Amino acid sequence: MFKRLVGIFPLIVALMLTSNVAIAQTDDPHFRSKEEEDLISCANELNNGKLPVDFVLPNGAYDASFFPPTKVPKDLDEIRCSDYTWLSKPDAAFLTVTPTSHGRMLSTRDRSEAQARWDCSHSFITYAVFGRRLVGFFRYEWVYAGGGQLYGNWGNGKCTHSVSQFPGWGKDTISVPYRQYGVRIAVQSWSHNSDNFGHTGADCPDLDNCYWTTTLRISSLPSTTRRVTISGSMFILDDESWPFSDEKGTFSISESRTLSPSNRRAEIFMKHCVGDEVRVELNFILQLEGDNTTVSVTGQAKLFEGTNCVTRDKEDSKTFAMKLTAGASQATTIKLKNRGVGGGDYANINFSVLNGQ
Repeated sequence: MFKRLVGIFPLIVALMLTSNVAIAQTDDPHFRSKEEEDLISCANELNNGKLPVDFVLPNGAYDASFFPPTKVPKDLDEIRCSDYTWLSKPDAAFLTVTPTSHGRMLSTRDRSEAQARWDCSHSFITYAVFGRRLVGFFRYEWVYAGGGQLYGNWGNGKCTHSVSQFPGWGKDTISVPYRQYGVRIAVQSWSHNSDNFGHTGADCPDLDNCYWTTTLRISSLPSTTRRVTISGSMFILDDESWPFSDEKGTFSISESRTLSPSNRRAEIFMKHCVGDEVRVELNFILQLEGDNTTVSVTGQAKLFEGTNCVTRDKEDSKTFAMKLTAGASQATTIKLKNRGVGGGDYANINFSVLNGQ
């Protein structure tokens, strides 16, 4: 699935080690141009239950480093989804994942500076994050949230890894801020060991490929900056007596506001009118609670009917209230009706509120 092309260029390597010639992407025999595409396809195997979990992260909220076990692929020249180390956090609603250290700690104590730089440039950390989302009535699906391949760069006497180091791709950190029903993480740290390609051949038992324990920084602490999103629709009917036809209107609800400890309150107001007679007003009050992650939402819907769209003749009203913890969402339906003489006007309002980040 993930082909690793192996080439032998000892003369070229020797020249690079002595002259610091830049390595072109096409010259790197281990660059995998379709890496992210192949990782995305691992979601299919997750959904089919074919990928076992190698390391289970603890439940709860925390910000900590973990050292999942190393898995050596069965076929070192062809990497499959099952060859990655898979971590699971079953209770995760949101998560931030950052690979912080490649397991191979290079040092000039056992090799030259030029050799360390060369070995570092031929090492990388590959990782991918998947979230399990609700996509139907008690039906869940694993989806790819993001990932990256962090290549090594030698500087200040140490080897660090980043997607900014050519030919890396993706992001150094992946956040899964939306509502999840579990998170899976695939990770692998690799380095080249072949003495035919200028390496020492002594870093691990295999003469070509070495696999190392990756350090992952996992944060399941919600951000205190909350993005509250409201989405839905509003249907209004202006009931008309015969021979006139009823007038109707459907309106989209799509609003969002950002709350934070320095901006704890926000209001949203909207109104729509149908038939120049029936008006519906809907307002929301958003409040960040004392824990800086929970959001309380209160509001009211009102139905007016009169001879124009600015009438103050109120026919019906309903209030609503909810509290949403970080990452949670709630759906609400409100029905308003004109029950007065000559009534029949009504409104149906459906909306959901998400406390995201």
